[in-house]
Amino acid sequence: MENLISQINKEFLVSSETALMMKELYYYAPCKYWYDKLDRLRHDTEGRNTPMYMCECPTLAECIQWIVQTYEWTFHAEWNGNVCDVIVKGNGYVLYDSKSNADACCLEEALEKAVQESMEFLY
Repeated sequence: MENLISQINKEFLVSSETALMMKELYYYAPCKYWYDKLDRLRHDTEGRNTPMYMCECPTLAECIQWIVQTYEWTFHAEWNGNVCDVIVKGNGYVLYDSKSNADACCLEEALEKAVQESMEFLY
C-alpha cells in the first residue's frame, strides 16, 4: 500500500465530487485547499468562515490513506499497456475492479475513479 501511495503525485487534488463524498462520510482534516459552493477550488483562509464554504480538498494520497485507515480497504493498481487496472477490496469483497479503465490517462485519475466508485458502497 505504501508503495502505491508513494507513486501518486503528492500535489494531485481530488475533485469536488470526491471531496464532498468524503465530507459526507465525516472526513474532516484542514487542508491547504478547499471547495466553495460554486465548485471553485480556493486556498484563502478567511473564505472558510463564510456560507460559501463547501468542503476541504485533500490530495488523492491523503484520501486513500484515510480510506485505508478508516475502512481497512486495500488498493492495488497495475499497468497493462497504457491502461491502469485498479482493484479495491474491503470486508472480504471486491468493491471495485477496473479491468479496462480506458478513461483514465494516468494513475491518479484511475485511482480517483476507483475511490468514487468504491465510496458509493458506503451510502
